[in-house]
Amino acid sequence: EAFNQLPEIEKHAIASEIIKQVALLDIPPLTDEALTEIADALFVEYDKMETKVHHTDTYNDHMADISKSHIPHT
Repeated sequence: EAFNQLPEIEKHAIASEIIKQVALLDIPPLTDEALTEIADALFVEYDKMETKVHHTDTYNDHMADISKSHIPHT
């Protein structure tokens, strides 16, 4: 969350440094099983995020409808 509040130039600098450091690590390649597990976890998180956004949009639409129904007609 703090990262997202940084100016774009600082985000870029941090991301570049992380990529450089990771490239220097001696990490074995991921197995197909590990990649599948990571993909599954990402899709689960994406679904949760989409559900939350949909719920928020639905709630906001509902509240807007309620507000409209309580505005006195002149």
